[in-house]
Order: sequence, then C-alpha cells, then structure tokens
Amino acid sequence: MISYHPLPETYKNRLVKKQYFFLTIVGRDPYPSSPLGIPFCKESWSELLKDNCSGYHVLSSLGVDLVAVKEKYSTPIELFETLATEGIAFLNASYHFLDSKKIPKKYLCYIEMATIVNKPIIEKSKACILCGQAKAIKKFIPEQSDIFEVIHPDVQNRKFNKDAWEEIWLSNTLKNTFGLKL
Repeated sequence: MISYHPLPETYKNRLVKKQYFFLTIVGRDPYPSSPLGIPFCKESWSELLKDNCSGYHVLSSLGVDLVAVKEKYSTPIELFETLATEGIAFLNASYHFLDSKKIPKKYLCYIEMATIVNKPIIEKSKACILCGQAKAIKKFIPEQSDIFEVIHPDVQNRKFNKDAWEEIWLSNTLKNTFGLKL
C-alpha cells in the first residue's frame, strides 16, 4: 500500500489564503522516512540540519540563516509556516509516497489528484521550481514562463552531477536568483 501524507490543514489553509507567492518549490513526493506532509520539512532541527537532508539545502539556497532560525522557531514546521506567510510555498507533485526511481504511468493518478491542491497555488506564484521528477506535473498545470525544472537537492545528485546541483542549491542561490528578502 502506498502511504499518503497530505499537506497539513493549517499549512494548506495558509497557502490557500495567501494571494501571491514569490516562489513555489515542488518536490516529487513525501520523504520516505518520517514524512510530515510539508515538503522538504522535517520534524526536528537535528533531522533538518543534516547535510543529507534535501530540505537543508533548499533552505540554505533560499538564504535562510539556519543558525538564527533554530533559535527563533521551536520546530522546523513553524519556520515553513512563516515562509508560507512570507510568500514561499512548498508542494509535492504527489502526496503519496512513490516508491520507485522513475514515475511510472500507473502513479500519474496520484499526481493528478495532487493538482487539485497544487494548481491554484502555482497559479498565484511568480516563479515555480520543479525539483527533479516533479516535472511530471507540467502536463497538469497551466503553462507559465516562470516554471523552472532543476535538479533535485538530494545529495546523491550533488555527487553525480555536481555542476547542475551547485548551480541551484549552493547557499543563497535561490535568494539571489529570485531577489528574495527573507
């Protein structure tokens, strides 16, 4: 059975109420271990601040001062909720864990289901980043010139495709590219 981890209602409501996003970052599916529902978020700072955590590299690229936020917010969830309020949204192409390297056609139904939540948020976004296989959502969302397909922040990708990885996931890259003020 494929596990289901939707956006938590409080986070989803925050996204729905927000009128405009500077940036939406879309991952493929929930983390295989300890998924919370908020993409790229972990339950504890110790989990999130590990080099092998994709969320760590996403936040670093956004220019988030990871030492300061750890002091300011008791949990990473609070940080991600604040980022949503400030115009940075995190979504998954599927809220079902897709246990495969590639996305087979039989799993496209999960991506199509997630579009019900994702499409209105992406439409309110100035820019949208599709990480790795999250590009599978392109056929379900309106074509916008501000949708970018990038390598996933997973450190395995850094090992095998260092230049493409560093082009987007080094510290402050997203912040500088999109002129974010976090």
